[in-house]
Amino acid sequence: MGSPLDAALARELATRVPPLGDSIVVRSSSPLEGEGRWAGAFTSYVGIAPPQVEVAVRGCWASVYSRDVLERCEHEGIEPASLRLAVLIQPAITFASGGTARVDREGVVRITATSGSPAGLMTGWEAGEEISVDPRSTVPAGATRVVGGEGIVAVADLARRVQSLLGDDLIEWGEAPHFGVLLLQSKRTTASASALAVEAPAAAADSPEAIAAIRLARLVRRFPGWLGEEVVLPWAILVRESDLPDNIEPLRIDPLEARDEARALARRLAATAWAMPGEQAYRSALQAIEAVRAANAGERLLERVVHGVRVDAKQAARLIGLLRAAEQPGAPVRDRWEPFLFATAHAFGERRAATGVIDGIGAGRGRYVDEPEAAPAEFDRKVLIVPRPLAAFAPLLWNAAGLVSVAGGAGAHLMEIARSLAVPTVMRCRLDDCIAQGAGNYILAVDGNAGSVSLLSLRG
Repeated sequence: MGSPLDAALARELATRVPPLGDSIVVRSSSPLEGEGRWAGAFTSYVGIAPPQVEVAVRGCWASVYSRDVLERCEHEGIEPASLRLAVLIQPAITFASGGTARVDREGVVRITATSGSPAGLMTGWEAGEEISVDPRSTVPAGATRVVGGEGIVAVADLARRVQSLLGDDLIEWGEAPHFGVLLLQSKRTTASASALAVEAPAAAADSPEAIAAIRLARLVRRFPGWLGEEVVLPWAILVRESDLPDNIEPLRIDPLEARDEARALARRLAATAWAMPGEQAYRSALQAIEAVRAANAGERLLERVVHGVRVDAKQAARLIGLLRAAEQPGAPVRDRWEPFLFATAHAFGERRAATGVIDGIGAGRGRYVDEPEAAPAEFDRKVLIVPRPLAAFAPLLWNAAGLVSVAGGAGAHLMEIARSLAVPTVMRCRLDDCIAQGAGNYILAVDGNAGSVSLLSLRG
């Protein structure tokens, strides 16, 4: 921001900008913005007076080095200095309404509209009004107070023309007196996540099948990662949750030594839990875990899980301390447990109504974020909970299992980013109690198709 513009460019701006009027738009422009995951990344300015344009141009260029953009570059493997950001300067138009419109696979146009400038809608601060226009462009019977019936059909027709000519299925639009409906921007979105075929258990919530499934779901997220699965699950699946050590600090020991000791100790604890020789107990435990995961555990196994066993508490605590010392967090990826977590939480958790935005299902521990922050290194993917769909939360979506926005609208840039990353998303879901008690203490199952969130406590 402290670097002056090239003198020749500054002179040209001083000559060419004033004829554009007293209110100017200075907006960033990059080929990257054609991809949904870069939506809202770079800075633009609206209502700039001609003498302020030079500073606004520098502000657009400087936005390449914002934390949000730097984190997106890191995720995408792009060197920030390689970004060649252009700036578009144009007269400002006062809009009566504006928003987004997306043509879905069935030819229905999903429109989000707000009064005045669409800027508040795009940045996530306004929710807007949502209207669907059928393939015949029938004037909707209601819910068109922002634009009116004819205006909303004009938006739908514009969206379809853009798709026909350019192949883009998402537009940003504005409606202004004397101009009508104007195209502001268009792009081709990535198909949203498809729903996985997940069989929900048919058992009652207090049945042995449910107790076993819930215990396993809690274990795989309290002790996530391949090492947790290897050294904790084989014995902990038979231990009552009240007897399982909690909040154990990492032992001060070399990580490699901790891993080796944890593996040996896990076999001793498994032998105690299953009342078998070490390796035989360990193999039986792995078979039992898969049986519970696949919902085909026999009555004898379920009875052992329900009644539980006791193991040496000091040994169990030491093993968990060794695990914490040996764990190596990184960039989490989708693992084999997520469909099981979704099915379990969806079947036995508390269902909350929501509005579906992006199709698909996802499940994981919750994380509530009310201020933009860098994504920490972790062992498992989280379901991100945000108060509003602000674009600054985008870097947290790259490894998210799902997105829940408490407020806001479907037209926000963050929703577009989530769609490009195939993150199942819902909005307008009340999770006050979950947030107050700590979102990390719950497993959340997000159903973007049906529009719901199911909560399952991480501890019994």
